[in-house]
Amino acid sequence: MRYAKFAIIVVVLHLLGLMLGPSIGPMLVKEKKTTSSLVKKVKVQNAIYEIDLAEYRADDLPTIVKIAKQVKLATNSGEGVKMLTRGTEVKLLNRDGLELIIETTDGVAKGRVAVETTDLYGVLAQAKFDKDAGKVAGGPTTAPPKPPVNPPAPVNPPPVAEPTPTVATPPAPATGGPMVASGDGGTDGSDNSAPTPEPADKKLSPEELVALMKKFIAAGTLKEFKPEQVVTWKAGEDESIDGVNYQIGLVTYKAQTIFGEKPVNAKALIKGGEVNRWVFAKSGMEMR
Repeated sequence: MRYAKFAIIVVVLHLLGLMLGPSIGPMLVKEKKTTSSLVKKVKVQNAIYEIDLAEYRADDLPTIVKIAKQVKLATNSGEGVKMLTRGTEVKLLNRDGLELIIETTDGVAKGRVAVETTDLYGVLAQAKFDKDAGKVAGGPTTAPPKPPVNPPAPVNPPPVAEPTPTVATPPAPATGGPMVASGDGGTDGSDNSAPTPEPADKKLSPEELVALMKKFIAAGTLKEFKPEQVVTWKAGEDESIDGVNYQIGLVTYKAQTIFGEKPVNAKALIKGGEVNRWVFAKSGMEMR
């Protein structure tokens, strides 16, 4: 009798399971949340790049991005919010998973937004495209500048127009032969065109290189950092980048992040006595 009762209970529970299972099951099983991936494929012209944010450190990320979707940021004063429309440029301070910590360029508002609300993926893909394009076009573009250096040679024919100065030499005979020598001075004028190629290969001493970097930063052309943030200035070893030889200037400056102040290394690529561009020393990404 005892086993019969047990069998009846089992059968009843089985029937209840069949009847109530479809309605109770979804309540008992919580659907697993899907998480977005840090990897995204971005098309730039005819090239497709796979961007994995996990491969980028904070100092590898661009300092400025644009808003792709309208967002609101709380003001730093806590008195309201600031609406950011599509295309607005903001400072990228850091990344936390699939969120970016951004700040308005005027420093009024700051907060977290989803990566998708900015053009970060597009900026990183464009940087890869520009780097690849530079490798392909780097050789040919360096060759054309050399022919333009040669055109000064055609400038030598104008010295043939020195017969005009020789027309002025008739009065010179009265003074004597030395005026003919001054005619030779005209040929010296053609020599003046010769120094023109020299600046292209001009090399700076370490002191001149540091002075050039300080002058460039003081002019405010580079927005990444200011002179007062710089901790060290020094000359580095020459480097060949994309087939072009550069003198290298090295700078360490202090940058403010949400994790506090940290040092960042930057390089100035110098060619012909002029700063060609600034890049992050670690990633090689160009600064703005």
